[in-house]
Amino acid sequence: MSLLSHPDRGPQSDRPSQRREEAPVPWSFRETWLAIFIPLVPWLLLSLLLSLGAQLQGNRLPGPKAPLSLQQDLEGALAAALSTLVVEGAFLLVALFFARRALRRQSAPRAAEPAQTGAGDEIRSSSTLAAAKEERVSLGSVLQALGLRRFRPHFLWLVVAFLALLYVVNSLYSALLEGLHLPLQTNDQVILESSRLEPLTTVTLLVLAVIVAPLCEEIFFRGFVFPGLRRGLATGWAVLASALVFGLAHADLGSLPVLIVIGLLLALLRWWSGSVYPGLLLHMLNNGISATVILLYMLGRLH
Repeated sequence: MSLLSHPDRGPQSDRPSQRREEAPVPWSFRETWLAIFIPLVPWLLLSLLLSLGAQLQGNRLPGPKAPLSLQQDLEGALAAALSTLVVEGAFLLVALFFARRALRRQSAPRAAEPAQTGAGDEIRSSSTLAAAKEERVSLGSVLQALGLRRFRPHFLWLVVAFLALLYVVNSLYSALLEGLHLPLQTNDQVILESSRLEPLTTVTLLVLAVIVAPLCEEIFFRGFVFPGLRRGLATGWAVLASALVFGLAHADLGSLPVLIVIGLLLALLRWWSGSVYPGLLLHMLNNGISATVILLYMLGRLH
């Protein structure tokens, strides 16, 4: 059967063996799209405004820019760290909020069930039922619902294979851009150019890209968005849709094809393993390799 088969039809022959089918997540398909738009629309609008502002400033002030002073670079690093933490934190908080709310909604009927079976079939008072709706949900259960759970060790080999595949994809895409002389720059090229002008800011962004971004993005895109999309789409379409949303969320036209491929592989890891941890590892390794290459260029070890 094809990848586009519906998720609710049970285990299928094309999926990896030793994999257990996950129960549907408690948040709805509609809630998933609402959670996507809440952080994504403001972020894309802000990115568009910043891009337009940079182009206008570049037109008014042509020519190469001089390296920033230490104080300017430090201020830029703090601003970059703050903006990155706000954006990535928004994705994480939205996922936690909607997942917790859905779990509370799911647990409320369970807490109210004994009210129907008491002596004389008496129903509890409204205050008791209201208290049942306020059933506490632990952070651990929220994180587990978002896919932070154990996985089978053999998926580590798939992480290695996907990492090698991403290296090939990146190389082919860079060669394509260079061969066709397309006026596009990947995110790595933009960061490498900016490193000559603002090294502290660049190092700060690289550290956050390796540690903070993978954690927040995997919990949101693969822990929350992907299984939520499966509530209304066949699995293959959910993989594709989550990858497209992931690519667009980076507001990076030059790297969009590669980002979509990364999103596809990360979603597949999430689906096959039932955990976000393999994808988190792949995400960190991929960003870490890119960051290491940029640092080696900054240190003059590569040319």
